[in-house]
Amino acid sequence: DAELPSTDRLTMELSAEDIERVLTEGPHRVEDLITVESRQNEHTLTIELDRTRMQQITSLSPVEEQSAIEYLLPPERMNEDEYVEYLAWAMEEYESETPIEDVIRDARIQVRVEVPGELLSVSGGDADGDTAVFYERVVTLLTVREPTRWSVTWRH
Repeated sequence: DAELPSTDRLTMELSAEDIERVLTEGPHRVEDLITVESRQNEHTLTIELDRTRMQQITSLSPVEEQSAIEYLLPPERMNEDEYVEYLAWAMEEYESETPIEDVIRDARIQVRVEVPGELLSVSGGDADGDTAVFYERVVTLLTVREPTRWSVTWRH
């Protein structure tokens, strides 16, 4: 299920099995993005994001001109500030009341994982009832050298 509740938000509801199948099978697989470990009644879902995986995820985009997406991805050694400046230059024609640098710097990805049971722990994010909430700035995910790891453990 997917919806656009506002112009800046895409909400999708997927099962862990669906995500795992889409991202681990076929020509667009993203190796080791999501892992699920189960021991007795405890399960841990781990998401590991880095520059390479983010690039692989963008290849899943329905945008037909993939080179446009690749053009906007940062060169290998670019840091966050340089990347924001680079994107602001590339997108200056889209600037509105809010400076484009602020829009780019503040763009975040948020992942909410609702667990089917008792939430035991969250690493790299916050707990909100039976839901783990993870978020990171997009420019950080695309420029950081160390992977971002999010995990949630629950009892079923």
